[in-house]
Amino acid sequence: MVSQEVGFDGGKVIKGRKRFLTVDTLGLVLRVLVTSANVGERAGGKRVLKRVKAMGKGVSRLHTIWTDQGFDGEPLMMWVMDVCRWTRAGGAATKTNAHGSSCSKNDGWWSAPSAG
Repeated sequence: MVSQEVGFDGGKVIKGRKRFLTVDTLGLVLRVLVTSANVGERAGGKRVLKRVKAMGKGVSRLHTIWTDQGFDGEPLMMWVMDVCRWTRAGGAATKTNAHGSSCSKNDGWWSAPSAG
């Protein structure tokens, strides 16, 4: 399903859409969620993690997720532990590549600016 919603993220100063991407340790895509840009990282993170959790046996061995700083915070960590029964690691400084995309070492999340 394609989202027609477009929003504005005041923190990143972008208009358009955000993409929430979950991958395994090999970089294979588990789930992707596209939202309007005004959806916060923690809210979008919860939505995409609910979809990952709904994969059932496909993610039965999943126990730790890695996130970048945009998904940092005690409330999200507690939500992940309570709802998904996973532990959360990460929040380390991110590095930006030549294309403006950023990721953390061993990152399970990818955060990239998107136009429109």
